[in-house]
Amino acid sequence: MSLFAAPKSLRKNPRASFWIGPRTKILCARKEDLKVGRLLAERIQQLTSAASEREERKLPVARGSRADDAIVLRRGAVGGAKEGFRITVTKKGVTAAAGAEGMRWAGQALGEYLDPAGFFPGGSIDDAPAHPFRAVLIHMTHYDPKWFKRKRWEKRIDYKVAERVIREAARCRLNALMIDVADGVVFRNHRELKRQYSITMAKFKEFVKLGRSLGMEIIPKLNFSKSFHRHHHNEWMRPYNKLKDDREYYRHAFSLMSELIRATKPKYFHIGMDEDHEHTPEEYVEKIVNLRGWLKKRGVKTIQWIDIGKRWQKDIEAKMRWAVGRIPKDVILCHWQYFGREFSEIGWLKRRGYPVLATTGGYTHPASRAMAARAAEQRIMGMISTHWAPLQKEREQFIIDSIRESGRAFWEGA
Repeated sequence: MSLFAAPKSLRKNPRASFWIGPRTKILCARKEDLKVGRLLAERIQQLTSAASEREERKLPVARGSRADDAIVLRRGAVGGAKEGFRITVTKKGVTAAAGAEGMRWAGQALGEYLDPAGFFPGGSIDDAPAHPFRAVLIHMTHYDPKWFKRKRWEKRIDYKVAERVIREAARCRLNALMIDVADGVVFRNHRELKRQYSITMAKFKEFVKLGRSLGMEIIPKLNFSKSFHRHHHNEWMRPYNKLKDDREYYRHAFSLMSELIRATKPKYFHIGMDEDHEHTPEEYVEKIVNLRGWLKKRGVKTIQWIDIGKRWQKDIEAKMRWAVGRIPKDVILCHWQYFGREFSEIGWLKRRGYPVLATTGGYTHPASRAMAARAAEQRIMGMISTHWAPLQKEREQFIIDSIRESGRAFWEGA
């Protein structure tokens, strides 16, 4: 037994273990859960075949809600948590109860709970995530001081690495895939933004389709911050990056956003806006209001970074604190912090009436767990895991390790 995350409750009863036999089947009370049942059957076959060193049979999957010698997936409320589930194991069979959003986690947990020898340990598991929104941010490309230095030699992302990372994020119980696009994708209406590392929109849509098939919310990201001399966050938009925020600038910005919205059909759109050195406080808020207003007309919610608690950037810190309260209250603010243990800014933002996402780097494990715990106490919207690394083979293990650590912290809330 190797559950990915420590459950809220685990009661063991070794005398009540259920052994898989020649007549064992998987029953799904709802048609929508047959996919979960089939994935579980494949997982059971993989584990038992590896242990016995021979090909074991795949359990049949069918509709049904009750039978002996069966693994039953049925709908049922579990403590009011949308993604919660309950697993009960007796000598006669296994029952997993969950709502529509929790059934895939129940199926995944069953695959983790199975002993490769072919039995489920007796007892029960009750579990639910500490955070309802658990995202990972990946990059088609990126612009920051370090990344900017190697732009001339940047390669396209490794497609196989990208696929493995997305699948691992879903396995690690993350339910949202945030994709930093910038000029890493070729836009049909703005081919002048194409670089040597840009991938086709068709290929990008394949990653969107994969993430959605794994049950993940897709969130595109374009950074409209302006920082010409240090962070270069808006360099991706050249030759339009140094335009004033006038009609021509927004014509290009909205065209790019429209194409991404058509490709991803999102509920949320991340507009960046961190480490902004060029806008005055008034211009900064006005830009957010304009972008948010355009998105709201299209039924899409706005997400943005908010730079508070950054003592080394006093000018930006002052601008951001002035902006909080003037930014519309339906904009979701992402507080990012990769070190420390207190994270008082999370509560400060929530008390001012904003939905808040706490953002951590999976490469700073103690801070990730401390932030997840503090965010759970504050009952905010959720968490984002970042790693700021290209989707290349040499960085794959680092990214996956970061995702695994963040996934556990976000689920457990500690």
